[in-house]
Amino acid sequence: VVALVYLILGFERTRGTVNLERERDRALHRQRAELSQAIHDTTAQSAYMIGLGLETAIALADKSNRLLVENLQATYMLSKSTLWELRHPIDIGLVFEGRELANVLQTHASTFTSITSVPAEVFINGKEPPLSTSTKSGLFSIAHNAMTNAYRHAFASSVAISLDFGPNLVRMSVSDDGIGLPDNYAQRGHGFRNMRASAESIGGRLEVRTDGGTVISCLIPHDADPGG
Repeated sequence: VVALVYLILGFERTRGTVNLERERDRALHRQRAELSQAIHDTTAQSAYMIGLGLETAIALADKSNRLLVENLQATYMLSKSTLWELRHPIDIGLVFEGRELANVLQTHASTFTSITSVPAEVFINGKEPPLSTSTKSGLFSIAHNAMTNAYRHAFASSVAISLDFGPNLVRMSVSDDGIGLPDNYAQRGHGFRNMRASAESIGGRLEVRTDGGTVISCLIPHDADPGG
């Protein structure tokens, strides 16, 4: 009887701990979603208005003052780049709201096109399986970094995001038609280190191919994802 009581108490403690962790996760997800909305309503709106102001200034500037026009254009491009970076904490909030990865990436790609004027499309093969929030947020971050690289450094004219949901594997690929990567790309900046770290943190691996453009892929076995 004593052994049975201890067994029941141990089970209840374990269940209580699991429930507490779930409540903490839900609270954290709510906070992340609220933060995303706050950034959208404040900082992102300000960056957007700055961009509009710079557009107007460029149109009104005396074209004979080449240095002024070049500075205004460079600042305008910086405002667009900043606005795009702000979309990461904003759109990742959709992940914490519980939306599917494909839906979130479609929204993100549409925003990318609106901000950068670079066409971005999402292609989906198969049915998306249940994925944990950490897995979806990790894949989202990799996609965002790859799109940033395509815009800032590769000077791409188009970007494609592919999601392949196989029976045992999830593969996400981001490809562009830009100038490719330098030989020492892995040592330059933090972008690729962050992408590789994101892939490894969710049990996946990162693959990079550059030949007439760049393709960045992340592969995740289903059994590597606690929610799958």
